[in-house]
Amino acid sequence: MEALPPDLGTKSLSEREIVLGSEDALRAVDILAANGFAILGWEGWMEYPGGRIGHHEPWETFTAEAADFCRRAMNLAHSEWMEDADATDVCLFFCVTAISWEEHEARRL
Repeated sequence: MEALPPDLGTKSLSEREIVLGSEDALRAVDILAANGFAILGWEGWMEYPGGRIGHHEPWETFTAEAADFCRRAMNLAHSEWMEDADATDVCLFFCVTAISWEEHEARRL
């Protein structure tokens, strides 16, 4: 959060994570990337009437959809890598980052 200007940091729904509306989140991505941060991913959060914050689907649905998205992105990256003529002597590996429900809940707010 320290890498963001105060006007963005104070808008975040979380003190620990960057949780912003669409326009501000895209601005944060630009700022972070310009300052040497690698963007590893994102997840959608919802703010409901009454102030509750969470996902719009059950955790099980979210994890299944996230896994499917990652599989598609990894398959695409692998296909593109294999089409690259310079890649014949270099092996592509994937660093997979994951979080359990308990870890997610502990970090949320």
